[in-house]
Amino acid sequence: MSVRFIFFALIALVFLIQCDNPPGPSDYLSDLPSLTSFEISPNRVDFDRSAGITDTTLNIMLTVKLSSGFTTSPPPEYHIIDNTDGSIIRQGQFSNFLAQSRTWSQIVTIETETTVIREYSIFAWLQDERGSRLSKVQGNFNITGFSTSPPQILWVENPDSVQIPAVGSTGFNFEAKVVHPDGQSNISRVLIDLIDNSGNALSGSPFELFDDGRLDESGDLVAGDSVYTRRFSIGAVNQPDELTVRYHALDRFGASSDTVSSNLVIWR
Repeated sequence: MSVRFIFFALIALVFLIQCDNPPGPSDYLSDLPSLTSFEISPNRVDFDRSAGITDTTLNIMLTVKLSSGFTTSPPPEYHIIDNTDGSIIRQGQFSNFLAQSRTWSQIVTIETETTVIREYSIFAWLQDERGSRLSKVQGNFNITGFSTSPPQILWVENPDSVQIPAVGSTGFNFEAKVVHPDGQSNISRVLIDLIDNSGNALSGSPFELFDDGRLDESGDLVAGDSVYTRRFSIGAVNQPDELTVRYHALDRFGASSDTVSSNLVIWR
């Protein structure tokens, strides 16, 4: 066997040994930084009536931190998503890096009004040279404005009278059509108080009405149609009474509608 043959055989063997241990995905990822924290400052803004009804621009500081051992990285990307409709209202890259604290920061702006309620999801991530997203972090930013007007009850409906059955039970509904000048999402609760003939509220009052379309549970027929419903039933154990029914609605700011009253006679 020639010396030249042995030499080339040794080279081939070394090459095969090296190919048996190629760098794997874990080795590749270990050489990349990750985002270990995400700070949004402020993370919420609350307006009250002293701010007046006006358009305004909010400045928000986003700060992300790199994992230990890394003093640089490609600029992280960010998206700000309006949770109302899922739209991206802002996107871009972080532009300010501090090596000493291993942090990237960016000031972003959001245009809004002092009367709106909004919830935003903010995402930040690193992207490698192949365009793959790495180490995504998420935070939230909320805006709570103030109400310009309270909820309005357009109409209410309940039976004038219900007969107590000899056996079994009888069901009936309380309904109220409720709207809000600043949008239906501002309605918090629609309630009824049931007052007996002696002027006392029935146990459990106030009762909440729902606009959820859960016919078998709340008695509401169609979700989201602004008609709020509560189904009740009475049986043979109930006693005759003359009830006053008081409807009112509250919004997310604590403002209350006018009270609308009706009557219900329970008889045997």
